[in-house]
Amino acid sequence: MGFLCSQPMQMAPTQPMEQVPQQPSTTPMQIMQPGAKRNSSQGKTAKPNTIHNIMSLSLREEVKLNHTEYALVPTTAKKTTKSEVSKTKNEEEQNNDEVNQIVRLILNKINPDNMSLIIKRFKALPIDTIQRLETTVDLVFEKAIEEQSFAPLCACLCSAMQSVQVNSKDGKIASFKKLIISKCQSLFELDKAQEMDSAKKITEINSSKDPEKKKELQLEFEENERRLRKRSVGNCRFIGELFKQNILTPNIMLYCIVNLVTKHVEVPVVPLECLCILLKTVGKKLEQSYNLNDTFDKLKALTSRDMESKIPSRIKFMIQDVIDLRRDKWISRPKVLIVNQN
Repeated sequence: MGFLCSQPMQMAPTQPMEQVPQQPSTTPMQIMQPGAKRNSSQGKTAKPNTIHNIMSLSLREEVKLNHTEYALVPTTAKKTTKSEVSKTKNEEEQNNDEVNQIVRLILNKINPDNMSLIIKRFKALPIDTIQRLETTVDLVFEKAIEEQSFAPLCACLCSAMQSVQVNSKDGKIASFKKLIISKCQSLFELDKAQEMDSAKKITEINSSKDPEKKKELQLEFEENERRLRKRSVGNCRFIGELFKQNILTPNIMLYCIVNLVTKHVEVPVVPLECLCILLKTVGKKLEQSYNLNDTFDKLKALTSRDMESKIPSRIKFMIQDVIDLRRDKWISRPKVLIVNQN
């Protein structure tokens, strides 16, 4: 089962996406280069409009984006030599690198106050090839899971960009929405393999006879676990934010919750942390459609005395927090700091 092809947990019907207009195979596309002339009937030379223009725009000021900016223009069909083909490939790679750099620059400026401008910047990018689309999706995804505080903003950006689509090499249509969902699913499913790998590493550490080697393996294992934990938790937070933007469905949330609450590991620390983060993010909206009593009964059982010695205190507090949040109708209460007067 999964996000995109699970039964009965299927994606809710969405509006059909517009087809990508097909370009004639005899007119390869290029980004407009400086000095390129417009139709002679206009009697003027166009201002230099290259992909560099975006980099020079300040995200601090509102700039009206012309719909023809960064447009692609066809060149005259002609026979090309090997050197010309090589030159075209190099130019395309350079343009792809520049798009990559621009996306990074825009994401570095993202904040709640400039989201409308950020979205305009993204929509102005020449994301017209599968490589550029995949690169853009990868960068947005990494931003969301590595910096959890930006997950809501990245989800909002995904909502605005979800209909962007291009033709892939096999002739199929690839969309921003499908790619971002696929990224989330891949990391969520990868956790299963990582759990097995972690168990093997623990066995290797315990069987090591050399104290120095054992210490080295232990440190390496702990560092790797911290990195994996951060990505797993960040992914679940992002999945929740995508649900709030109606990119993911309630059935997919239930699929994730069931998988996290039934992890068959001795001490399911990371799955429980992911579950708590996911429930805090989607609980209020999800309970409008589904009853989560069974899930919370299992969470309460995990905090019972029989499990106290197995569940770390940090995770028990997280579980209790989400239980309290649900009891309060998903309204966060300010934490009260009690100071000892003695």
